[in-house]
Amino acid sequence: MKILAIDTSSDNCSVALDINNNYFESNVFEAKSHTQVLLPMINDLLDEANILMSEVDAIVLGIGPGSFIGMRIGASVAQGLAFAANVKIIPISSMEAVASDVMDNYNLNNLMLCQDARMSESYVGSYQRKENGTIKLISSIKLVSLIELKKLIIDSEIDSFGIGFVDCPDIMQKFSFNFSESAHIGYPKAGILLKLNQKNNYIQSAVQPEELMLDYIRKEVVKKPKKCVT
Repeated sequence: MKILAIDTSSDNCSVALDINNNYFESNVFEAKSHTQVLLPMINDLLDEANILMSEVDAIVLGIGPGSFIGMRIGASVAQGLAFAANVKIIPISSMEAVASDVMDNYNLNNLMLCQDARMSESYVGSYQRKENGTIKLISSIKLVSLIELKKLIIDSEIDSFGIGFVDCPDIMQKFSFNFSESAHIGYPKAGILLKLNQKNNYIQSAVQPEELMLDYIRKEVVKKPKKCVT
C-alpha cells in the first residue's frame, strides 16, 4: 500500500510516505511556517518516491492534541487531498506518536506523558508497552492544571516525560525525562504515525474526510493565556 502521513500539531511540520514498507520522511521545525511549507513538502516527498497523489491509498493524520491552529492546517490539507484522491483518512493520536518515540528511545515499558497545553494547563496521558511491542493508552488523555500536574509527577510510580514547559523550569526539573531540542524527541513525527498504523492496523479506523474529528481535548480553545503557575 501507499500511505501518506501528516502531523502539524506541534512546531514540527512533518510529512512521511509508506510505499510498500519503504519509508520517506521530511520534517521542518518551525511552527509559523506550516501554511507555507506543508504542501511543498508533500509534493517534494511524492516526487522523491516517484508517485502521484492519485496513487496514494490512504492518508494518516496526527489529530492532536496540540496547537489548535497547527491541527487545523493539517486537517484542512489532509481533507482536501483525501477528497481529491477519493481516499479515507486514518486518524491517530499525536500524543501516542510521541509516547512511542519516547518509550523506544529510553527503553520504557510505562510512561506518563505530559504536554504543555498553555493557559497554565497540561495534557496528560499514561501509556504501557504490551508484550507484542505495541503501546496502549491506559486512560483517556486529560487536561489538568499545572498545580495538579506537579502532584501527578511527584506521586507517579512510573517514568514521566515533559513536552514544552519552557517557561516553567520548576516543573521541567520534576520530569524523569524532558523534551530534547537536539534529538527532536518530544515532537510528533509522521514517520512514527506510519509505523503505529502498521503495528496497530489503524487503517480499520479510517474515516471519510468529512467525518474527520480532531482531538482538541480542551473545550474552550480561545481565551487569554495565563502565566505559568509556580
